[in-house]
Amino acid sequence: MDFKKELFWNVGEKKEIAFLSGITQSHFSEILHRKRGVGKERAITLERMSNIVLENPIPMQEWLFNKTSVHPAFYGGK
Repeated sequence: MDFKKELFWNVGEKKEIAFLSGITQSHFSEILHRKRGVGKERAITLERMSNIVLENPIPMQEWLFNKTSVHPAFYGGK
């Protein structure tokens, strides 16, 4: 288990960002697990919603390039 990744998210944060962004939790999970890419507009929305929910928001570039991101919010290697 990668504890560093688990420590990034607090209970309910992923659910809240998904809801505020207008996507399902499963869609959001696929983004975090690098199974689904993100377009520019969605990346901007996700950055804005992460700014509302998280202490340290996830920058738009990290969402946009989630498949190669080293940000601790994302699961799995590139």
